[in-house]
Amino acid sequence: MADAPIDCDFPVWGLMPKKETGVVSFINKHPEYDGRGTIIAILDSGVDPAATGLEVTSTGEKKVIERYDCSGCGDVDTSTIIKKVTDGCITGLTGRKLKIPDSWKNPSGVWRVGVLYPYSLYPVKLKERMQEHRKTHDWDVNYKPAFAEANKNLQDFETDVVAKNPVLSPEDKILKEELEARVEVLQTAEKKYNDVGPTYDCVLFHDGTVWRACIDTTESGELSSGVVLGEYSRTHEHTHLTPFDEMTVSINVHDDGNTLEVVGMCLAKNPVLSPEDKILKEELEARVEVLQTAEKKYNDVGPTYDCVLFHDGTVWRACIDTTESGELSSGVVLGEYSRTHEHTHLTPFDEMTVSINVHDDGNTLEVVGMCSTHGTHVAAIAAGYYPEAPELNGVAPGAKIVSLTIGDSRLGSMETGTALVRACIKIMELSKTMKIDAINMSYGEHAHWSNAGRVGEIICEVVNRYKVSWVVSGGNHGPALCTVGAPPDIVQPILIGVGAYVSPEMMSAAYSMRARMCGGAFSWSSRGPTADGAAGLSVCAPGGAVAAVAR
Repeated sequence: MADAPIDCDFPVWGLMPKKETGVVSFINKHPEYDGRGTIIAILDSGVDPAATGLEVTSTGEKKVIERYDCSGCGDVDTSTIIKKVTDGCITGLTGRKLKIPDSWKNPSGVWRVGVLYPYSLYPVKLKERMQEHRKTHDWDVNYKPAFAEANKNLQDFETDVVAKNPVLSPEDKILKEELEARVEVLQTAEKKYNDVGPTYDCVLFHDGTVWRACIDTTESGELSSGVVLGEYSRTHEHTHLTPFDEMTVSINVHDDGNTLEVVGMCLAKNPVLSPEDKILKEELEARVEVLQTAEKKYNDVGPTYDCVLFHDGTVWRACIDTTESGELSSGVVLGEYSRTHEHTHLTPFDEMTVSINVHDDGNTLEVVGMCSTHGTHVAAIAAGYYPEAPELNGVAPGAKIVSLTIGDSRLGSMETGTALVRACIKIMELSKTMKIDAINMSYGEHAHWSNAGRVGEIICEVVNRYKVSWVVSGGNHGPALCTVGAPPDIVQPILIGVGAYVSPEMMSAAYSMRARMCGGAFSWSSRGPTADGAAGLSVCAPGGAVAAVAR
């Protein structure tokens, strides 16, 4: 029996479905009509400017031109001002001595300091990974040897004293109690272990051109080792918060520097001891118990990074003391993203790309990260650019991206009404200096009322006053009728509600289906009409793709 022929031609073009909507034929006919000159605002979980395909446009320009976290989870209060520098050091709000590198420019001599708690910035999975890393490297290396020693001392006492002399002397009793107490204390400490995360000092300053923030991610006070970023809107700087979390962050500055916005481990039976041996036994047992309790109650609340914000005469720069040592030269230093486009990993361990913005005249440092990889994925579908593999390009590879995070890491990436309103306000502000052509919002919730609500009114104002096309997902609660959610349900005439479609080519390329089936709406895609009878959904479009995500 002859072998069945094997089809070796994998439909790579089906990984990023564009034929279904006519994009391929349109681009082939008009190669320069690829989105160049247009700006798309992505209201989502945040876009990673370091992700593959999101570095530059098809014309070589910066792809992610603005980056803000509207949820507020990355905001740092930098209203505390320090002007006195002693021996090259200032004192951060964590109490650490922060050593300022000689190379930093700060004509005004004004240093703004704050504190960053990165666990509020991390996505859930990244926070869990960092907690495990910190428990292994910071807690266990100290706890386990201490517990082993305390437990061994207690066991040695039981063997050498109690077994040979059941009636303990008063001195031995005291020693026994001491050994037991040590074990107990360590056990209790383990039980109550709680890592609330690191605390980073933040220093905000104006370098003469832009606001800059330094986040002391080393927690050493050596600001030259921290994360320094300029305002994203002016510098487009972003970076990882630390090498461990690998979360991309950037900054914004508000309120004349008062607000920094940071945009994600058996005894003798009934012996008759002398009073001394009883005391010694109790001491040894207590030591073991304390260590065991400490292990059980271990809870990593996360590191605490000092942040130093200053103006270098050109832009605001922030240093995050991610080493927690005060050695700012080892921290993360970034300029405002909008002016420098600087970004980096917060730490080598988290690998989260971060950038900064500065608000309120330096009183607020905004460290921008991501609450999930969803926003980066959405941006890559909309505008990813791969010059070496054009079949993987997004729909508009020439378009630029404005990233507006509405998902909150503190709520498991869920969006809030406050974040959405802030995003609308930011779009209005940015529209004074640039034309935002489209808004993509692949976020939403159940709607309690149709075509009603203050958020809907603000969305209408953005669309009508600034002539923006607002495209939003219909929801993932199908296939029943009337499952379309908000925002399409609350702003029916204004938004373009989109249902999720799957084509035969997508089934083969993205989902490895062998059987050939007709295309249609995904079963999970929400359906209209709305509760008051409106359509709810305007069109259907491909609802899946293989595209870039954040680390």
